[in-house]
Amino acid sequence: MPPEYSGSSWLLKLEFLRVLSAKMALVATPKTPPPLGGENYVVVTIEEVELSLNAVVALPSDDEDDDAGAADAALEARVAATQQVADVQELWMLERSATARRDAASFGGSSEADVPEDDELRRNQLRASLITRQAPCPALHPPPAFATTAELVARGERGVSYTHAAEARATARDGGEAQSRRDVERDRLLLDGRGPALEGGRVGYDRVVAALVAAQRTLVRRADAAAWRGVVDDAALEAFAKAALVAVNRTESGGAALDAVVATVAGADGAKLLVPVPDSRRAEPLRVHLDLGPYASGRTWRWGLRARVEGTTFYRLFAPDDFDAERLQCAARYANALLLPLDGLGAEAVVRDASHANVVVALEPPDPKQA
Repeated sequence: MPPEYSGSSWLLKLEFLRVLSAKMALVATPKTPPPLGGENYVVVTIEEVELSLNAVVALPSDDEDDDAGAADAALEARVAATQQVADVQELWMLERSATARRDAASFGGSSEADVPEDDELRRNQLRASLITRQAPCPALHPPPAFATTAELVARGERGVSYTHAAEARATARDGGEAQSRRDVERDRLLLDGRGPALEGGRVGYDRVVAALVAAQRTLVRRADAAAWRGVVDDAALEAFAKAALVAVNRTESGGAALDAVVATVAGADGAKLLVPVPDSRRAEPLRVHLDLGPYASGRTWRWGLRARVEGTTFYRLFAPDDFDAERLQCAARYANALLLPLDGLGAEAVVRDASHANVVVALEPPDPKQA
């Protein structure tokens, strides 16, 4: 067998062609058009069909990468991207079809507004598939209303975590990008979990942004799509990098974390049972993880560059009338996710959904070694 038809690369190409053929069959199979307003009436424009075909990810050329392992990894990324983009676009068209049926019925153009059972089944299948490809958000688990400091401390000494929804903070009120620049240049940032951390004070804000842009550019190149080349320029990547830094800087992540900690240690009447004091000894770098994949915003699914950001703040907790004895310690881990859409289904503006933002507050007894 010739070498170009052996190994995992050939198997991946077969899988790519199988996926592509299945998707194109949906468009290429001729069907007798139903009567306008009939039971199977669906609104799909020729532009939407062309969009679905144009966004299909291209296979790499045989000489694209001399390293067989890197070539296989790139091909694997493109196969996954092709499937995911096709699923998001198919779900988008099915959603538009359902909306068109309801609109036609409301204006008297159709006697049947219900979505066909097969369409509804397919929509549910696509949603279920996309959910598995999105990083899960932890279920909200707010703390109970503690009556006394002793009750709160007793619960915390056993080790317990509570999950709060994180409200978007008015970073723009503090200067927006200017505040983000100040925060980043006082902090450290870890990109994609790989060290060493970028020292904002040493390399500067612009170099941190440039590192995020370079990482995004690599992801887009590995999962190449011809339709993106006129859209995903460095200006869009830079805007997305800055949006990710605004989402994770200490004004945003630290502020949301403090709000969650204060809510956790408040009594039933709102009084402070414990007072949080930041513990800089345990400080960790901010984290940004970039990848490609689907993203839910409400009931709408999009696909593109995802930035998952995380910032952890540590606190020592004291009784309001005694700052000599540490009663508990806690870690407040803020997480959020943003998307730069690359699916050709509308505006490429950064997408933020509040349901992705949360803070997990973990209470535990004080560390005697740090007393």
